[in-house]
Amino acid sequence: MVIRSEHREEFRNLMTYQWIRASLALCGGLVIRGICRRADLCDPFSADFAGKRSLDECERTLDAELRKKHSPLRY
Repeated sequence: MVIRSEHREEFRNLMTYQWIRASLALCGGLVIRGICRRADLCDPFSADFAGKRSLDECERTLDAELRKKHSPLRY
């Protein structure tokens, strides 16, 4: 146990360690939060999915190709 009045330098070092440790934990949490948010943007089952428009366009193209393939008269 470090008492401020008896061991000033040790107390200062301990407080520095405590602040740095808390800051690193906060930064690590923010990094993990950012990774999770970016993963939500790439996950098609997520409500925050960013590629909805491009998927709809791809689906229309694939449906058109499928209709061409199964039509009696080929183009």
